[in-house]
Amino acid sequence: MEYDGAAACWHLPGEEIDAAMATLTDDVVALADGGRSSPTLPENWRAVSRPDRSVFQRADRDHYIVLGDGSDEWLVVLCSQGDRAYPAPLAHRTVAEEVDVERVIRELAEESNDLIESPEGEH
Repeated sequence: MEYDGAAACWHLPGEEIDAAMATLTDDVVALADGGRSSPTLPENWRAVSRPDRSVFQRADRDHYIVLGDGSDEWLVVLCSQGDRAYPAPLAHRTVAEEVDVERVIRELAEESNDLIESPEGEH
């Protein structure tokens, strides 16, 4: 866009900014990479690409599940970021490596869905 003085600039009035901000809530978050759906998760959850660990994020709320592997067991944590500087754990499971960790991830995703339901008509 060319700039030819203040009168010729593109402007977004404060009322339009306020109207757009009023549609947002603190716990709604956009996925950084869009995520990808998973046949093993509820349809409002996505698998998100991260180089250092497996992360699953709820598409309609700021909830995510982090999977951390240990020497003999998995630590699976359901968190919420919100406006905090650090994640707030909501629930967690420690499971042996031979246990079906996908089942545990599904259980935590369902627990999140039970904590905060999706807006009506969304899943």
